Amino acid sequence: MNPEQIATSKTEHDIFIATLRETTLPAHKRLESLPISEAIISHGLTKSTYLQYLSLMYVVMRDVEEQVFPAVAEIVPDIEARKKRHMIEADLKQLGGDEFTELHLNKPNNTITPAFAMGMMYVIEGSTLGGRVILKNVERTLGTDIRQATSYFSGYGERTGSLWKTFVDSFTSYAISNRSKQEEMIAGANYMFSAIHDLLQKNAK
Repeated sequence: MNPEQIATSKTEHDIFIATLRETTLPAHKRLESLPISEAIISHGLTKSTYLQYLSLMYVVMRDVEEQVFPAVAEIVPDIEARKKRHMIEADLKQLGGDEFTELHLNKPNNTITPAFAMGMMYVIEGSTLGGRVILKNVERTLGTDIRQATSYFSGYGERTGSLWKTFVDSFTSYAISNRSKQEEMIAGANYMFSAIHDLLQKNAK
């Protein structure tokens, strides 16, 4: 690929990501406006709210790893390294709770195709970046009260930034190579924001 082609490709990548963000912004903001979403980053965070939030994130990661990861395994080469369900299990065990684990995410209206699944993965991987913000608040507000039960929000540790970039590269490359499926990818991201919103709204106390 010559420099001109690379520049054109990057421009397409940027346009697609901008379109994705704009299209999913309402669903994203709706999720962030939930009381428990605000509580997890507030100075008034309690241990019980933290435990509740972790339990609901377990439902998300369990369903995603079982249903979505297999669909993107051939697109995201390091998919196995992105599993985090076991991290939440370890945190919940440390805290002595497993509330909500019998729940499931709402099922999408459409079949989870690779394109739809990539949109879902975009939200999940993006949440890993947000998890670093949550981690700082959790450590500041709860400290030793959580007994180091923060492996999930620690994400990929020092590799969080680089693994996000690697994912975005795979994500946008897939989008440019499959232009006819871009709307399906955006639909998957919108579904993921909405499914998490519904799970939290219905079950957070």
